[in-house]
Amino acid sequence: MDHNTAVGGQNALMLTECNKGKVWNNDFSFLSSAGVLMYLSSDNKIMHNKIDWCVRGYSHGVYNRGQDSTGILIYEQSHRNVFAYNSVTHGGDGFFLWAGQSTMDNGQGGCNDNLLYGNDFSHAPTNGIEATFSRNAFVNNKILECWHGVWGGYSYETTILGNVFGMNGEAIAIEHGQDNTISHNVFHRDTTAIKLWWNDRQDPNWGYPKNRDTRSRDYVIEGNRFSHIADTVFAIDDTQGVKILGNDVERYKRAWNLTGKNERITLDGNRFYGTDFRTWTGLPGLTFGENILSTDGSRAGAPMTQVMLGSGNVVQGLDPDNADYIKRFDVPWNPWKASRADVAKFAPAPMKGGMDPFIKPGEMRGRRFILVDEWGPYDFKSPILWPRTDPEPNVKRFEVLGPEGTWRVKELRGVKELRRNGSFVDAVMEPGKATDVLIALEFVGKKDFVDRFGNTVKAGKPSVFQWSQFRMPIDWDIKWFSYTEAREPRAHYDEFKKLITSGTPIKTLKTDKLDFDWGGELGPGLPRDKFATLAEGRFEAPAGEYDLEFTSDDGIRVWLDGKLILEDWTWHAPKVDRVRAKLGGKHHFRVEHFEIDGYAALKVKVTPRGR
Repeated sequence: MDHNTAVGGQNALMLTECNKGKVWNNDFSFLSSAGVLMYLSSDNKIMHNKIDWCVRGYSHGVYNRGQDSTGILIYEQSHRNVFAYNSVTHGGDGFFLWAGQSTMDNGQGGCNDNLLYGNDFSHAPTNGIEATFSRNAFVNNKILECWHGVWGGYSYETTILGNVFGMNGEAIAIEHGQDNTISHNVFHRDTTAIKLWWNDRQDPNWGYPKNRDTRSRDYVIEGNRFSHIADTVFAIDDTQGVKILGNDVERYKRAWNLTGKNERITLDGNRFYGTDFRTWTGLPGLTFGENILSTDGSRAGAPMTQVMLGSGNVVQGLDPDNADYIKRFDVPWNPWKASRADVAKFAPAPMKGGMDPFIKPGEMRGRRFILVDEWGPYDFKSPILWPRTDPEPNVKRFEVLGPEGTWRVKELRGVKELRRNGSFVDAVMEPGKATDVLIALEFVGKKDFVDRFGNTVKAGKPSVFQWSQFRMPIDWDIKWFSYTEAREPRAHYDEFKKLITSGTPIKTLKTDKLDFDWGGELGPGLPRDKFATLAEGRFEAPAGEYDLEFTSDDGIRVWLDGKLILEDWTWHAPKVDRVRAKLGGKHHFRVEHFEIDGYAALKVKVTPRGR
């Protein structure tokens, strides 16, 4: 199967019990679910394909709620397939491999001996490569700006060789892995480079741990280069038999985070540039051979600025210029010709006439450009006005994206001024007023383009694109507090109430919107867990019926003009509650919220009925 285009839908290609086939030179991009799906399919070649932006569940700066989408999906006894020279970027996962239910039931089989060579799996909101309960080889791939570069739960006898990792939350994360080799990879600007662990709680419904040894054990980590690691190079928990040999490590926050009961962790022939090695002696389970420990100032010292949070969210505000942001992904990598013989021996021969599908240096790429609306992932083929950050109160910033051309203002409503700044525009709103905002721009393209609905617009012909929203500014006074078990909000509400009523806040904020989506990383001044929010909001609304929408994780109570209108004082995942209300004139919100652990969210939205 070759030279096909399937874009803008849900799935592109689904293979069931297909063996010894070839899928090459296809474009399966901008899909809301998956590009290539394979079930019970073996000995196939998937090569030279563009499988980019297969994503849902993530839209940059808006939500990151679990992706359930992927560029390539294989499962249930799919063996010995070759995936080579594909661009599989900006997917919920880049590549997702699952052994299947039969393996989960009896511990046998898997999706084994698949080769992933020379692919770009970057910019996945979840995992560049996820492969579980199986044995495979990942060689000479590029994996940048993912939450996890490789997630290898229960992977065994797996080779991770000669890959380029960068700017990931965790470059390699493997729980319950066994007999795996991680060698001659490059790690640059990852938050945590390698994380290995064992979890003492496994699902009692799984047959797999009842039939298999599932300890975390027996790794070889050899000949890798680590630089500018923002947090930890080696995070190891309850793992036995790790050989760390001949690695080069420079500019890192800490070399180790050893927890649990680790045994037989051996360091030999490594070169560490840093000042923390004096604290390594006496660490349980750690044995030193002949290592070079250097404080050479040219290679030691602090790492570069962290770019990925542990929650998988990109640090906002870095590289505000798009060109600078895109440039950070220009890292050395050659999918076609490996510099090492042990890498090159895995290389499949490119197919005659096979295309180069990869994003070129300087072309648009990165999590910043995963933008999803009601039609799916945005494909940049037609002009769009996309909301970005709010740089100051009553100012909303947008980015104009799409094909090359010019635009001018066609109509403004509820906007005092529209200020241009390159590809960005700032809309200055009327302060304190509930308004139907409309920004309509007229675009003239230099070339023909196709809009989101498949209509062709000729070069030079004006077309209008716009953004509209009902805006209800609310003057919020927000206070955050840290609480202890003695003031746990569910068990000791009276003490909790005293804290948020008369206690000293750890952080305060005045803003015109209550819209927080923390994902476990809350920024300066706020703890990760066990914090409370008290928000008091005043607003004035035109007379009418409204939908009041409240997003919370965890507990929430809301009063409107002194009347309790919502109570969900529980530990829960992000959820949305809606209350219908008649409004008119001046009103007051009081919102109480608590966060226990993990993800955190708190949002309030007021919309006229029927909008």
